[in-house]
Amino acid sequence: MYDYRYEPHRVIFMIDNKSFYASCEALRLGLNPMEVALAVVSQQVGTDWGLGLIMAASPLAKKKYGLSNVMRARDLPPKDQAPDLMLVEPHMNLYIKRSMEVLQIFRKYAADEDIHVYSIDESMIDMTESWHLFGDDPYLVARKIQKDIHDSLGLYTTCGIGENPLLAKLAMDISAKHRTSMIACWHYIDVPDTIWKIPKLEDVWGINVKTADHLRRLGINNMYDLAHSDPAILKKEFGVIGDQVASRIRAQHLLAGRVSLYVGYADYEADPAGFSIQEKITPTDISSDLVAKLRALFRRKWRGQAVRRLGVTYSNLAPAGCQQLTFFLPPAEQIKQQKRDQVVDKLRKKYGFASVVRASSLLPGATAIARSRLVGGHNGGNAYE
Repeated sequence: MYDYRYEPHRVIFMIDNKSFYASCEALRLGLNPMEVALAVVSQQVGTDWGLGLIMAASPLAKKKYGLSNVMRARDLPPKDQAPDLMLVEPHMNLYIKRSMEVLQIFRKYAADEDIHVYSIDESMIDMTESWHLFGDDPYLVARKIQKDIHDSLGLYTTCGIGENPLLAKLAMDISAKHRTSMIACWHYIDVPDTIWKIPKLEDVWGINVKTADHLRRLGINNMYDLAHSDPAILKKEFGVIGDQVASRIRAQHLLAGRVSLYVGYADYEADPAGFSIQEKITPTDISSDLVAKLRALFRRKWRGQAVRRLGVTYSNLAPAGCQQLTFFLPPAEQIKQQKRDQVVDKLRKKYGFASVVRASSLLPGATAIARSRLVGGHNGGNAYE
């Protein structure tokens, strides 16, 4: 058994707004989120419902009609088989507003530095220093926060409590959603009876289908196997996995000296790998130069397959204190391009993306302007509906 005495022993709350988008829509319509069969369906720009995706479904819709957040609208049951199923458009501004209101409630129970927003509907709160101000037990404090959110906003929440963030996250994902109280507490001492007994690797935060398949090829079929695997083998197979925050290099006054492109294909079974390609370039922050290089990399490797995912990375970054000139254009033209990009950035920042667009965005079928009015790729709607 591992000795957990030297691990951090905190009181971490992981709180999730249950079926958040669907709950916000139900409340907007004056309905109880737990008693209505409702799905939020995204629509691709210029298409109909049938081509949309289910962004969120209420608990009743999931239970009654088997809806999930990964299915397409065209796979929904026929209307005569689901007469009470409501389909609604997303209202992203409303969800953002509700998320901020939930955050304000969290601030009643913990300092800002102890609140970590993980996503629009999920947050982690380090309650180590403050839980005792609100109750005799962390569980009772979690109930108090749940009631506060419900009484104020009508939203239902699940809460995982753990001695570190991972324990809290897994307690919420694996256990809390199945309990009447929607609260679960996992401690280090519980690990053999909780984490080790999770049979499906994909149920664990941070393990996607591709990673799970890779683990199974190594003979690791569940969380018990993973917990007892040689860390050296795992590091050799997977490397060190970290999250990266992408930002616009011009806003950070940087030049990119290398561009990398990842392309994932739509037909995973036919060609699961897709491809990655990178190339060193003359340091630049000029959009046309970067786009031209990415297009060239794409055309070098692409063989006509349907593309589902694109990833772009700029690296070998250097301060933009001076401009590296090229022999292929007059210096005056290169400086002009850089100044043009800077002016466009300022105009878009002040007046919005659609204030300055390429002429190609005005052609039939172009979507850049329409998509600029979306929030997170979806209809923003009215935040005060």
